[in-house]
Amino acid sequence: MNLHTDLFTGGRWRPGSDGARFGVTGPSDLTIVARFAVATEEDCMAAADGATAAAAP
Repeated sequence: MNLHTDLFTGGRWRPGSDGARFGVTGPSDLTIVARFAVATEEDCMAAADGATAAAAP
């Protein structure tokens, strides 16, 4: 299994623009099992712009 922990925008995986990550804990022992990228407002706007461009005729 390939666990992607970055943001998928513009057709590629990339870290968030500020490099921040948050940990996800396993329910059995509460250890951190993965760290995922945090999307900033800038990342969200870039994703929305990319989706709009991709949907244009």
